[in-house]
Amino acid sequence: MEIANTVLLVITLSFFEIILSLDNAVALSSITEELNNKDKKFVLDLGMFLSYFFRIVLIFCATWIIRYWQLKLLAAIYLFYLVFDYFWDLSSDSNFKTKKSLMSAIVAVVFTDLAFSLDSVSAAVGISDRFLIIIAGCGIGVLALRFLTELFQVWMEKFTYLELSGYLAIGLVAIKLLIEIIYPSLVLPESIELLMVISIFSFGFSKQNTSFTNV
Repeated sequence: MEIANTVLLVITLSFFEIILSLDNAVALSSITEELNNKDKKFVLDLGMFLSYFFRIVLIFCATWIIRYWQLKLLAAIYLFYLVFDYFWDLSSDSNFKTKKSLMSAIVAVVFTDLAFSLDSVSAAVGISDRFLIIIAGCGIGVLALRFLTELFQVWMEKFTYLELSGYLAIGLVAIKLLIEIIYPSLVLPESIELLMVISIFSFGFSKQNTSFTNV
């Protein structure tokens, strides 16, 4: 019975990690879309390693992180910056887009993974307080993130609203972090957050780009 409960917890945690990694995958896809294939693979592999590393470190420091709200504030500000930057690009000339260098892409991936890791760890700790189960679930989530990021680079061309929905979900994470700072006693159930993310991405997959051609 104990083994069955453990397996169920790992599956549940992995499912939450995968769903809550969708917005992270969109962000990483946007960050690396201008890179050549070799650099893109390097940055994404680095991102996967960093994502898992950050999650493990933050799990160890979960109690400390909860005490210092400034970390969540910095993460929220950075995520709001990503959202603002996306909508600013939408409102400006789409042909005028600065190409990211390899180093700037790496820095962006580091900060993005760190910001999302703060939210991911908070959700994981809310589901289980067993360290090894959290580590296993986070590991599966990170592997899924690496796979999803490459898929999203294709899907964002195929589905008209997918990138938009991804950044709406990023904004949702930023708002959630701010709420946790202002109202620390108010805990949003993971199931509610999950339903909100699924709803946002259902909108993202709702319309296919008719000009898309699968290469």
